[in-house]
Order: sequence, then structure tokens, then C-alpha cells
Amino acid sequence: MYEFLAYRVITGHLTCIPEKATKTKRLVPERLRPQVLAILEESGFDGGGQPLAGEQSGE
Repeated sequence: MYEFLAYRVITGHLTCIPEKATKTKRLVPERLRPQVLAILEESGFDGGGQPLAGEQSGE
């Protein structure tokens, strides 16, 4: 389930950042957020689904 929520964050349907939540981009439930954030960080993304600055390759 956490992987699915992380996928939804990456694709722009959910967010882990309360300030970025809107009617169309809902917030991941608070009790699930730490696990989803951990998966996103492992995959090189921030809580909003954007690539981390250090993970972008300049090849």
C-alpha cells in the first residue's frame, strides 16, 4: 500500500506536503506519511513527487 501511495505522489495525484494540498492533489494521511516519505526518498523524490536536486544526472 505504501508503494502505491508513493507512486500516486510521483504521478501528481497525492502529496506529502500539507501546504501543497489542493482539491485535486490530496494529502497522504498523516499516519501513513512517514513510510511513504521513506519510499520516496529511497527512490530519489521529495514529498511533492519532484526529483531531489542531488539525484538529477547531467549526462
